[in-house]
Amino acid sequence: VSTQSTGFNMSKELQLKQLDYNNLLKFLSLNAGRERLFRLLQYFCLSAGPYLAANLAAEAKKIESSCSVTRKMMRIGNLLVVLRDLKATLNNYKLSPFLYFANLAKVLSTAVYLLMDHIGWLTRIQVFKIHLDSQLFREMLSWFFMVFFQIIIDTYHLYINLRKEKELRNYIASLKSPSNGKTSEETSKQKEEESMEKEVKTLVAARTFLYISFIKNFFDLPLIFFGMDKQRFSFLTPTRRGLSGIVSSVAGALLIWPWS
Repeated sequence: VSTQSTGFNMSKELQLKQLDYNNLLKFLSLNAGRERLFRLLQYFCLSAGPYLAANLAAEAKKIESSCSVTRKMMRIGNLLVVLRDLKATLNNYKLSPFLYFANLAKVLSTAVYLLMDHIGWLTRIQVFKIHLDSQLFREMLSWFFMVFFQIIIDTYHLYINLRKEKELRNYIASLKSPSNGKTSEETSKQKEEESMEKEVKTLVAARTFLYISFIKNFFDLPLIFFGMDKQRFSFLTPTRRGLSGIVSSVAGALLIWPWS
C-alpha cells in the first residue's frame, strides 16, 4: 500500500470520527438528549442495585433518586411546548379523521402527564400536600394513554408505509416490462425506476424508526404497570424494570439522535 493511499484512508477515518463526535455534541446540546442519558443512568442503577454490595447499592439508590428528580426538573417548561403542539394539531385539518383524533388524544395525554409530573414533583418537595400513591397512579395512567395512542399512530403509519412500498414495487415491476425498443423510452423508464427505488429506500428507512418507536413504547409498559399497581405487578423486580428502562431509554435516544 502506498504512503499516499494510507494517508487518505487515515484522514477519511478521522473525518468519520469527527462526524460522530459532532453528532454526539448535537445530541448533548438537546435538553431531551441529556434527559435520555440521565434516564439511562437511572435505570442502570435500578437494575444493578440488587447485585451490588450493601454500601454500593445504597450509593446506586441515591444516584437513581437524584437522576429521577433531575429529569423532573428538566421537564419543566415542556408543558408549554406541548400546548403549542396542541394548537398546531387542532389546526392540522389535512390529516385523516382517524389520525387527527389519534394525534389530538396523544397530545392531550402528554399535556396531562406533564401536568401530573409537575404536581408530583411539587408534592415531593412538599409544596403541595397530595397523597403520593394516588398522584402516581394518575401520572402513570396519563403516561399509559400517551404510549397507547403513540402505538396506534405508529401502527397507522406502518400500514401506510407498507402499502405505499407495495404500490411502488408493483409499479417498478411494470416499468421492467418489454418496451418498443425506443432509446428515449428506455431512458425515461430507467430514470423513473431509479426515482421509485429511492422512494422505496426512504420508506424502508422511515419504517426502521417506527420499529424503534414500537420497541421504546413496549418496554415502557412494564414501568407504567408497576407504577399503577405495585402489588399486582410485584413480579416486575427492580432488575426487570431497570432492564426495561434501559432498552426504552436507548430506543428513545436513537429516535432523537441527530443522524444527519
